[in-house]
Amino acid sequence: MVRAATRPLTLITGATSGIGRAAAGMLAARGHRLILVGRDPVRTELTFRQIEAQVPGAQTHALRCDFSKPKEIHDLAKEVVRLFGGLDVLVNNAGVVCPEYSETAGGVETTFAVNHLGYFLLTGLLWDALPPGARVVNVASKAHMHGQIHWDNLNLRGDYGYYKAYAQSKLANLHFTFSLSERALSKNMTVNVLHPGVVATNIWPRHKPLLRRVIDFAKPWMSTPEQGARTVVYLADDPQAGRLNGEYLEHCKVVVPASKARDAQAAQRLWALSEHLCDFAWPSS
Repeated sequence: MVRAATRPLTLITGATSGIGRAAAGMLAARGHRLILVGRDPVRTELTFRQIEAQVPGAQTHALRCDFSKPKEIHDLAKEVVRLFGGLDVLVNNAGVVCPEYSETAGGVETTFAVNHLGYFLLTGLLWDALPPGARVVNVASKAHMHGQIHWDNLNLRGDYGYYKAYAQSKLANLHFTFSLSERALSKNMTVNVLHPGVVATNIWPRHKPLLRRVIDFAKPWMSTPEQGARTVVYLADDPQAGRLNGEYLEHCKVVVPASKARDAQAAQRLWALSEHLCDFAWPSS
């Protein structure tokens, strides 16, 4: 466990389905106290009740947040600090794939806003509430290998494709992780990122006929949410994983990401852009 003396407190975003829901149940069984964060209050409450029923003695708390809305992320962070003071583990898992182009109220393409800026802003707001020994786990994807940061058209206006937007956001997850892992050194924390595998979840737009046929055909060979959650659980709970920092993992093993993901100059540029888009200055500590 992250703390030997107490049950670790773990916040999981996107906890009401798929990988997040599976990881929550597995971590509850390992003794973690959980803060489950979801967008839909009914589904979040249902997940909360299911885990408590499945794991006798589980300590869970449900909170709501729509990660396309910065104000709700600020409110979530304030509520976490008010209720709990701090965290042992932060699992950034909430994500979307938007079949059609859309923007947030702040004018940011929705996929990028939720999948990257959501991670960036929530982690920054909770940074001072993460003590030495804490772990940050970012769920990304092998799709980062197909991604690029479109600096001159970050929103992909006029050139939108749902996979292009998704791959860009997942590359951003890796840039963020590797930059943050350097800051974590001074706090004796760990920050790592993972590819959960090709998992049979509902994230992909099933109203696209060709994609739906491909998914239906491939489903027998795809990982279950429980299989996809194993690396999340490993990074959040395993003692050996507590010695990893700034790594990219698949199947609970460190692997080499796309070389562009280690571009320090691009990561620095993205960090500054993210602070601007979030109207948020990262804590200096």
